[in-house]
Amino acid sequence: MESVLGGSAEVIDVKVEIGDEWPYTVNVEVYVKTRYPKRGLGRMLDEVLEQAFREFAGKAEEKGIQAIS
Repeated sequence: MESVLGGSAEVIDVKVEIGDEWPYTVNVEVYVKTRYPKRGLGRMLDEVLEQAFREFAGKAEEKGIQAIS
């Protein structure tokens, strides 16, 4: 996230909760505070999270776990 924000982030807080019962759920909350207003920040964070979920799904699939969307 920091590379996407160009070093303008003062605080990045990511909270991830993974359910412990089938079907497993993943909930992610992201809090970002920047030094100055950043236009399109929501879209940027959405793209970063989408990429992270794609990587997560790929690693899960390697372990034999298939994501349900």
